[in-house]
Amino acid sequence: MARESKVALPRDSYNLRQLRKLAGANVKFHPDLLRALLLHVESNADRPVSSLSEIGIEGWTDEQIAYHVILADEDGLLRATLSEYPDAHDEDLIYVDYRVHRLTSRGHDFLAYTADGRAWKFIKATAARAGKDSVDALFQIALTHGRKAIENAVNAVFS
Repeated sequence: MARESKVALPRDSYNLRQLRKLAGANVKFHPDLLRALLLHVESNADRPVSSLSEIGIEGWTDEQIAYHVILADEDGLLRATLSEYPDAHDEDLIYVDYRVHRLTSRGHDFLAYTADGRAWKFIKATAARAGKDSVDALFQIALTHGRKAIENAVNAVFS
């Protein structure tokens, strides 16, 4: 993951249209958005190193999407270049610019294990029952569920 230095810039020194403002409610984790983001990247990153910077997902704000790009990058589900700029006047506010390049093998695995809508509902419900609402918890549950499905399929072939 490539990160640029965090330098406070005066408001008028960058184009605010390209930057996403992150603060408060924008920084809440939404499992369905994470999955939708990965599906979007899988469908739209059409080169080995793409540069997706304008990701639109129905029902979600640009800021929520930007936050989930950060989470997915930090957790190794996708590769992105992130630039973060603190607001010169409000220390609780940052502006983010991103370029999503591709899914990682871990991101492809996550999608493979959650492709089925019923499996995805089961994975989310299991995470909720365990009180673990995080990227890693979802991935671990998906991995366990996926491995069990593979084991059952292999056993069925050799039975």
